[in-house]
Amino acid sequence: MIKNFLALGLVLVCMAPSVRAQSGEAARPLVREISLDEALALARVGNFGNRSATSRYDAARGDRTQSLAAFLPQVTVLEQAMTTNDPANAFAFQLKQERADMALFSPDVLNDPDRITNWATIFQVQQPLLDVEALQNRRAAGAAAEASGLLARRTRETTDRNVKNVYFGLIVAEQRTAVLDSALSAARGNLRLVSDFHEQGLTPRADVLAAEVRVLDLESQRAEAAAALSDASDALRVQLGMTDEARLVPTTPLTKATIDLADMDLGRVNTERADMQALRLMASTARSQLRADKSGYLPKIHAMGSYELNDDQAFGTRGDNWTAGVTLSWNVFSGMQRAGAIERSKAQLSQADIAVQERALQNEVALARALRQLDVARERLASAERGVALARELLRMRRDRYEQNLETAEDVLAAEVELATQRLAHLNALYSWNTTVQEIEWLAQ
Repeated sequence: MIKNFLALGLVLVCMAPSVRAQSGEAARPLVREISLDEALALARVGNFGNRSATSRYDAARGDRTQSLAAFLPQVTVLEQAMTTNDPANAFAFQLKQERADMALFSPDVLNDPDRITNWATIFQVQQPLLDVEALQNRRAAGAAAEASGLLARRTRETTDRNVKNVYFGLIVAEQRTAVLDSALSAARGNLRLVSDFHEQGLTPRADVLAAEVRVLDLESQRAEAAAALSDASDALRVQLGMTDEARLVPTTPLTKATIDLADMDLGRVNTERADMQALRLMASTARSQLRADKSGYLPKIHAMGSYELNDDQAFGTRGDNWTAGVTLSWNVFSGMQRAGAIERSKAQLSQADIAVQERALQNEVALARALRQLDVARERLASAERGVALARELLRMRRDRYEQNLETAEDVLAAEVELATQRLAHLNALYSWNTTVQEIEWLAQ
């Protein structure tokens, strides 16, 4: 027995490292590499905004399909059961069932009939012949569906812009982490060098303390950058509609985007851009709705027909009859309901026209602002590129002079700080340039 317990304990001891390794592996977050094109493809399908816009478009198409009732007939099939001893209905049911005979006309039978049951199978058809209000509602529904489709397209364009910006932000966050890793490595190397010089009596203790402070500062920045990197990855997951907890790693490099400003035509933007077309269609929808409300004062003409089978048994066919006719209805007064609807439609039409004018002015202002920001981003990027080159050369020179005892450790630290600052400034300038280009392309799309 003791040998068995010892053997079991030995097995558990041997399995423990494996179990710990497996649990550690399970706790390690999943890493997924993703390119910009792949991110855009995933967002077009999984982005919540895109999916919501598609649902709204489907709903608008459903309204347009419903409006076909202005042209198409309505067909109804009924199975109706009724039982009564009411003299009039009992007499009518027997006539419908084709059971009438001379005994039915007896005064006693007519005045006090027995209970009779009638099963009626009824086929009804109603066909609109003239309904101006329904026709205008049909036009309004068609314009609304087309506008919803254009808005869905604009939503997809906006999602593409957002995905690119977030993807670029993830690249910046990753490269910022890399820059800080490089700066931290250099600072630790400098700390070792200063410590060696201090042990040889070549530098004072203050230089060592300054190098240690620099390392601690960079370690703090590195922790903040790691958190920002995780936030950027989560932001991209939200844009893509990804529910798993994978940490996304971008594979497409951040390069300077190109742009052709020759196609920046404000007139074309205000005429052809999807959301502008949608706004104009919304105004058309409001105009058709106003006509529909006014058409409510006009009469409506419908044709109707029915075919009945009557029997004392369900789905029986003993007696049959048919009816056909035309109905003209005219709602002369609806208690001011129609007048209120017209007043509301006029206000909605005015709002739609104002929305078109407002968006056109917003486009003009936004495009002008984006072009100014592009000029600023161009200057910032050129300055940042020059700053990185100068800071890298300055650090090289100060390190060489420090090794020759011609510079102090503080000078080297200052040069390291400046290089890291310039590299981060270059990343931010490149990000600003690319996002501004994306903004201009989105505005002029």
